[in-house]
Amino acid sequence: MGNSTVRSGQPRGTTVGQLRGASMSTQSKHTVEVSCAVRQIRDKAIAVADGTTEEVNGVEREKFFWLAKSLITVEPEDYAVGDTVTVTMPEWVGVDKGLL
Repeated sequence: MGNSTVRSGQPRGTTVGQLRGASMSTQSKHTVEVSCAVRQIRDKAIAVADGTTEEVNGVEREKFFWLAKSLITVEPEDYAVGDTVTVTMPEWVGVDKGLL
């Protein structure tokens, strides 16, 4: 997970497999906060980086994750590209996107 910080609202003993099998209403009750850097901003989504890298065509590059704005909250609200922010999201979103 690189240099990101994660705080989970997930109850102890709950596994990722259980979260994937849970209903949407159950999943949305579990939230996480991730500290990351804003890399791109679009009308309906933002791309964030958590400090991890990946190899693409033999070249190591920063890994970033696209998140739908409708599924997250970002602090501070007046963020810009390059800012470090705290993103709060349902835990299933973090798992699905590979942030957790």
